[in-house]
Amino acid sequence: MKPTLSFDALTLHAVAAELRVSALGAQVQKVGSVGRVALGLDLYGRHGRATLLISAESHAARISITGERAARASGTVTPLLLLLRKYVRDGRLIAIEQPTLERLLEIQIAKRDDSGGTRQVRLIIEVMGRRSNAILVAEDGTILDALRRANRDKNPARPILPHLRYTPPAVQDRLNPLALDAWDALRARAEARPAGTLAKLLADELAGFSPLLAREAAFRSTGRIDAMLDMTSWANVRATTSELLAPLKSGSWAPSLARWQGVPIAFAAYRLRHLEAACDVEDVTSISQAVEEAFAAQPDAGAPASSATTVWPPVRPLLEALAQRRALVERRLAALARSRAATGDPVTLRAAGETILALAHGIGPDQRSVELGGTTVELDPHETPIENAQRYFREYRRARDASRRVPELIERSALELRYLDEMRTLVEVAADPGRLHALSEELRGAGVLKDRQPRAPKRGAQAELGPLPFTVQLSDGFIALVGTSARGNERVTFELAVQDDVWLHARQMPGAHVIVRTGGRRPPDAVLAEAAGLAAHYSQGRAAGRVAVDWTLRKHVRKIRGGPPGLVSYVEEHTIDVE
Repeated sequence: MKPTLSFDALTLHAVAAELRVSALGAQVQKVGSVGRVALGLDLYGRHGRATLLISAESHAARISITGERAARASGTVTPLLLLLRKYVRDGRLIAIEQPTLERLLEIQIAKRDDSGGTRQVRLIIEVMGRRSNAILVAEDGTILDALRRANRDKNPARPILPHLRYTPPAVQDRLNPLALDAWDALRARAEARPAGTLAKLLADELAGFSPLLAREAAFRSTGRIDAMLDMTSWANVRATTSELLAPLKSGSWAPSLARWQGVPIAFAAYRLRHLEAACDVEDVTSISQAVEEAFAAQPDAGAPASSATTVWPPVRPLLEALAQRRALVERRLAALARSRAATGDPVTLRAAGETILALAHGIGPDQRSVELGGTTVELDPHETPIENAQRYFREYRRARDASRRVPELIERSALELRYLDEMRTLVEVAADPGRLHALSEELRGAGVLKDRQPRAPKRGAQAELGPLPFTVQLSDGFIALVGTSARGNERVTFELAVQDDVWLHARQMPGAHVIVRTGGRRPPDAVLAEAAGLAAHYSQGRAAGRVAVDWTLRKHVRKIRGGPPGLVSYVEEHTIDVE
């Protein structure tokens, strides 16, 4: 699932608030399967009819009010479905609870049994990516069944099987942003990674903070989603975080949906201000509306977004523009090759003109050739010897000029093809609208992507700075910087890296430049392997079983003179073969 389709803890809090208003006290009229690991509950209450969707699909896990009726669901009958019909159908929703900043929602259902008494069960929904689940739990805490069973071999710490007791997922070792002492601890952790970004720190260290929420908090507090920690005002960060988390108490959520070229690409329980420059951001009436519109727009909400068969809709215009430009450059290369072949050898042409001048006194009318030293020179019988010589000299000058210009033009065209291939790969691996926006701007600047309406050029620091890389924390305290565009590759290699940092790139294929910040230390083999894995993942070979990755010190990497941004040559490299 792309990071922009982030069903995080705040989204779940907003859904829970919506359910308390629209579904608390409602009767469950029907239960059905709406997918391989998804359920639909048709509800009827004081606000009318609604359908609750519960999906545990690894790349589309969510819970929301939807228009997908359980009555129209698939006819698949599972043991869990039979138990839901027994314990949940015709029951009423009596409580909806969520631990603060956890992606876990508990729905309590009460139903009269045959003896006239009331039996309660809990339907516990865990929205946790590939570990997502919906678990039916009896009143005494015994698991009745689950959408995804997990035996002890698969999950020895927390098996999910009928008749076992339910235990909640382990709480992650993160700071509670609502706690007063969290901010001193966060600043202390920031000091251990001075080269990192604020968004990465928040996503790694604060409970409930997804990458999307962390980027929003960074943007609101600094004006940049990629602000480095040394640019951070902690008072602003704390105030911004308090503002984003205030609806946990007030219940006043402000859901929004971001569209890029008309396609929904992100949703949140708050206004997505950090996407307003790149996307159309609209406020919506309910978080469920935002969630369902976003997932409905995906080619296959149940498959990995990085699947080779899936093209994320916002990427298509960029890929089409790159393909068109590549076809144009290939036609130009073919024309240059034909031009070089048609002009002939300048040495031979010059020698022919000189031969004609040397023998001009002996060339008669209508003569078609002349020979000197075993070399035959063709003549035009309708021209004088001087005109024949001048014609050869004109062809010689054309061929001489072509021999100087055409190879240079061919080399420049070949470098442009490498640039286009590099940009195509970086577009394909872009995982969020911020990176796509930066790539779009770069392609516009290169004349590859054209707007229908002329755009005012960017001014000031952002125009000069260009796209920033993103950071990845490696083992032993090392940090990797990963380029996100061709100009970003150039910047990470030649502006941010120092001479003794390690530079990595997938061997002989387009991809991102990866820099390991060494700080004068020699990175262990395990760290190099981690960084090589990043270079492989953000390369054209990401779908292959194994990828060869070259690494060398930054001081051995050079720009290609006159080439497009991001293209380099390097020496003294070593190669790592990684998955």
